[in-house]
Amino acid sequence: MKKIDNLKLIFIIGILSFIILLTTKIQDVKIKVIKYVINIFKRAVTYMGSQIISDDIGISLEPFGESEKTSGICRVLNEQINRIVEITKAKSKNREIIRDAAITGDGVLYAWFDPEKGSSGEIELETIDNEKVLFKNPFERDVQKQKSIIIVKRMLLGEAKEHAKANG
Repeated sequence: MKKIDNLKLIFIIGILSFIILLTTKIQDVKIKVIKYVINIFKRAVTYMGSQIISDDIGISLEPFGESEKTSGICRVLNEQINRIVEITKAKSKNREIIRDAAITGDGVLYAWFDPEKGSSGEIELETIDNEKVLFKNPFERDVQKQKSIIIVKRMLLGEAKEHAKANG
């Protein structure tokens, strides 16, 4: 037992003498120490993200009852969902959200319908920083129970005036 305590004491004295050596000046010349920086958070986030993202998320609709009408509807809906995923680049945005959630704890994907895009309108997706989302009740954990959510967005003054005129 005393041998282990002596080894601990020698180790502590060695560390202290090394610190003293690094902080002292020898003829007004500071000793330069090479510092190695290892970003453990980057490795952990990369590993966690790769585990989650290794398989892309897909959506597939199948009817409960097999009939020509329901299978045709599901086929059309599957085609539309795949088209929207491709147009909005939802897979890459999902990866971005997972990375944000791993770093900050939250990931926000804002989806809305833009009636002016395309011939009959399109669904749009946008990733938003979690600092730009304000909840009416910050103590309510369930987002679906929030009375209102404010999304902060910057735009040019002219765009803001047009938007205000269009929406009253």
